[in-house]
Amino acid sequence: MKLLLRRIFIALVGLSGLIWLGYEAILRAHQLSFVPPAMQVTDILYAAEEAWGFGPGGNETGIIVYAMPENTRQRVETDGTDWLNGLAGSGSGWKGYYHNWHASPYDAKVPGAFDIWLAKARDETCGHGAGIAAYMFRYGFCIPIDHEVEALANRALSEPGNFYAFGRIGMLLVIPAENRIIYAYNG
Repeated sequence: MKLLLRRIFIALVGLSGLIWLGYEAILRAHQLSFVPPAMQVTDILYAAEEAWGFGPGGNETGIIVYAMPENTRQRVETDGTDWLNGLAGSGSGWKGYYHNWHASPYDAKVPGAFDIWLAKARDETCGHGAGIAAYMFRYGFCIPIDHEVEALANRALSEPGNFYAFGRIGMLLVIPAENRIIYAYNG
């Protein structure tokens, strides 16, 4: 009896481990799907995401920071928006697909944009400053985000040398000098 219980316990622990590994693999694939496959991104450096509800009417917000591969950085530095505008999406319809890439600094007149710099910190960005937090928390759903990540995104949006585009529910920000790509979303 004792041996049987031990085997059941080991089997349950193993099954729990497999379920956890499966969940982590699905989450990683989901997070990587927001970047066009041609960018060859494989490393997720930071992620802060929350979702409330499911399907239509559900709300979500988040930010994911990826390491930019060297070959992607070279292509962006060499060909800029020409290369970025030619990238295909991830094949799931809308994920990883961005059009109308723009060079920074951020322009509120770009289709899909709004003036993220005018947000009032306490009222509209949950204690964060204007900038990327104003984009993420546009619909009033706030999450804690690392202040260094926020500062990196805001610098990239306000200084020249970077690129951004809007997808269906998010913004992709390419920062060649930092070898970083940031996906921020609201919905």
